[in-house]
Amino acid sequence: MGDVHQVGAPAAQARAVDGRRDRLGTVSLLLLLSFGEGLKRQLKKGSAGMGSGIAVIFPGETTKPWQGMASGRPIRPTFEDVALLRDRVLYWIRSPASSGAGESA
Repeated sequence: MGDVHQVGAPAAQARAVDGRRDRLGTVSLLLLLSFGEGLKRQLKKGSAGMGSGIAVIFPGETTKPWQGMASGRPIRPTFEDVALLRDRVLYWIRSPASSGAGESA
């Protein structure tokens, strides 16, 4: 009878180790999900601090040649470019076609 308990003991220990691994895996998964959710909320909060309904324009350079001009030409937005974009975006937002209102079938 004593031999039966000794044979069963390694199996019980293995089950206990597996149970600890399962709990550790579950806790690890929950921690990773929590960190991800916290990071997402902080990034959203940080971007909301800049304002809403804004656009950020950065200078750059072209990647393709066009009409005989080489690629790599600098693109530097001017105040006139910003004003033109603002007017076009506001027109697009306010136009009946963009909201679906005023369309006739």
